Amino acid sequence: MGGGVVYVSRPLFGALPSTTPHYQTAVGFGVDLRWDLLSFLRVHPYFLHVVHDVPIPGGALTTGADNSISAGTKFPETSAATFSFGVRVEPVWWLNERLRAWLSAGVGWGRLRIPVQVAVDPAVGELFLPDRAFSFVEFPLGIGAGFDIIKRWLAVNYDLAVVPVTGQSGVAIEPFQAMDDSGQVRDIGPLEPFDVYFAHSLNLALIL
Repeated sequence: MGGGVVYVSRPLFGALPSTTPHYQTAVGFGVDLRWDLLSFLRVHPYFLHVVHDVPIPGGALTTGADNSISAGTKFPETSAATFSFGVRVEPVWWLNERLRAWLSAGVGWGRLRIPVQVAVDPAVGELFLPDRAFSFVEFPLGIGAGFDIIKRWLAVNYDLAVVPVTGQSGVAIEPFQAMDDSGQVRDIGPLEPFDVYFAHSLNLALIL
């Protein structure tokens, strides 16, 4: 079992950062458990937590409806807290008594949450935006390597994973409404869901 740092990128392919809310690359943490089923095969339950800054450019969440927020609406700096957990299966190749490499494939479930925001629309004043979230199913595919710092007791591990995502659902990626200072309901556009993310992880693990 072990834990360490994770460097995660969640690109939005085809979207321009100047016009679309996007998830900035961030460092988080991960917890890993690895159980040997055979000398060459193990299961790997995992947990991942990362907080991404999410810049929202002016005009990015307008909808075109008559009651839409205006293009000049300013959103405060915000972040998206994400977590995911799941299990991977890993065939392992021992290169020597201390060094090993592996492939991995698995399935997991995750969630992204945007906290409460107060935006300012120059046409109507402040808008209260409740917290919103969406969930997703992920299929991590990766490669990795590990080295026993202390033989059969303490290891350092590195993993690189490409993680396709599907089944995104939730209010954060759907149009929603907020009330302005005058009590009128305003339409607000959704965030863009990501379809894949990339994760580099480096951790220390006790070998039990």
